[in-house]
Amino acid sequence: VSDATGTPARLALDVSVVDDEGAGFALTADGELPPGTAPWRLLSVDVTRSGAFQGVAVTVFEAVLLAVEGTGEVRLDVEPEPSVLLQGFGAEAVSGAVIWSGAGLAPAPTPAVISQALATERGTEVGDPLDVRFDGTGRTAALRVAAIVPAIAGASSRFAVLVGLDTLSQNFLDATPQPGPAPSLVPPDQIWAAGDPSAAAALGDALGTSVQTPTDGAAAITSSLIPAWWASAVGGAVLAGVALIALLAALAAQRAGEVLVLRALGIPPARQAGLRVVEASVVAALAAALGLVGGLLLAALLVPVMADTAVPGSAVSGAGGLVVEPWVLAAALSVLALALAIAAVLAASAIARQGSSTRLEEAAA
Repeated sequence: VSDATGTPARLALDVSVVDDEGAGFALTADGELPPGTAPWRLLSVDVTRSGAFQGVAVTVFEAVLLAVEGTGEVRLDVEPEPSVLLQGFGAEAVSGAVIWSGAGLAPAPTPAVISQALATERGTEVGDPLDVRFDGTGRTAALRVAAIVPAIAGASSRFAVLVGLDTLSQNFLDATPQPGPAPSLVPPDQIWAAGDPSAAAALGDALGTSVQTPTDGAAAITSSLIPAWWASAVGGAVLAGVALIALLAALAAQRAGEVLVLRALGIPPARQAGLRVVEASVVAALAAALGLVGGLLLAALLVPVMADTAVPGSAVSGAGGLVVEPWVLAAALSVLALALAIAAVLAASAIARQGSSTRLEEAAA
């Protein structure tokens, strides 16, 4: 149920069962409304199967609301399929499900008023659909832009959305069977506050209760992938380092004839090795810089689009842009530097051997 302010509340009803002469069972449930502001609205009716009835399929064909704060009898339109089938064990089994919702099986998008900054950011006009994600819950909601205003009072960001809480709560309660009780946007007996997470302790002292800071739903989903991304970055640097060593070794073998020519011009093998190292270092530094800049530009173009597609409303949450982990970048550069050092040692050793090789002298002669 929801009171006149849009605050939702969940009622646990006392149920009595009457055997309808073999045709089924008639269940009657009643309960008292919690403190709130009348008039009240019925948002949904859900039922949970107890452990004693596992393996029994239950279908609700009819539901009647007798009274909510003085309301007369109202017949609720309950679809036989898939209103609720409590089947016990199995992949398709659910222990509880919504048997009726004011939103119906396919709730319409919730009307919303959005700020002009958000409309400009998303290229949205009045009447357009808008998917948003609620930070810290991982939930999304389908909205419809009802109006665009210059700013929304009380919003902490210029990207702001204003919706009716009761309408939004009702649209979250579709009548699709699902495990557990019916979901709600704001659980009963909770207060949500927007602000700096560092103020959670002070807010808890002011309210005289504990305050929890929710984790970001998208971060929770992608947190398990972060180590794989780190391993991929370092692994790519290792592969690049192996390729660098192999390339310099191949070039040293291919340019063996130059060693004797330069030695004849008065450049000793040690000096030639230093020149080769400088040459390889410049090429490797330029390649790393171009790869880093190109990768960041490509990520800046693709990642926001991919994130917005995978997690609707990510732009609304005010993403702070791409974040490069310093230690991952340092590890990748360290791997490349180590590979360059190994390649320099191998090149110097190869040039020294080539400079003292009589076979190469005979081939040059």
